[in-house]
Amino acid sequence: MPNIAIVDDRIDFRTTLKRKIELSLKKLNQSIWSVIDIDPFVDMDDYVVWIKDNDIAILILDEKLQEVASGSKVNYSGSLLIEKIRESLKEFPVFAITSYPNEPDLQNKFPLFDEILERDTFYNKCDEYVSRFLRAGQRFLTTHYTQLKQISDLSQKVASGTATNEEKGLLASLQTLMGLPYSHLPNREEWLKEYESKLKKLEEISSKIESFLNTDK
Repeated sequence: MPNIAIVDDRIDFRTTLKRKIELSLKKLNQSIWSVIDIDPFVDMDDYVVWIKDNDIAILILDEKLQEVASGSKVNYSGSLLIEKIRESLKEFPVFAITSYPNEPDLQNKFPLFDEILERDTFYNKCDEYVSRFLRAGQRFLTTHYTQLKQISDLSQKVASGTATNEEKGLLASLQTLMGLPYSHLPNREEWLKEYESKLKKLEEISSKIESFLNTDK
């Protein structure tokens, strides 16, 4: 099940946003999606692993992540966090929903976001924007599925000893692009099993979302 994730230091804002998105998902009959919310991590390096480990397909960031210290106060903003995320996840859908959409630092990072939305504007047109989120999530899942399928096929060629140098180079490039280096997995057999499992799950999710998008046209 894919997740829409909200990162905001204010639990009141997160809770309101989560409830509104969940209501829109219900209206859109999108039961395959879930919404989760968290306090910002102290270390920005933790986000990429968290995104991958929690099947997150859409991320929503606040800009002011330093207003409330519910845990350990962070020393970065949403506009700094998006830079860090883009180092590893180039095409991953990231939206900013904030009370400060015209903040200069945020506007300077506009190209790195899918969209920057003012909070009240989003609340007033929540169903419309959630549908837009889902389309971005579907594009990401489709691309992710295609890349994982390529990785799986190429890895099987490497395992059988039939891969060309060009195919080995393509495999390495895809692993780097997705931030999933081969060295993180203990052996080839486990590597293949993990990615075959991801492929099956992504294929099922992609099919369900595609069906929804087709009926929505």
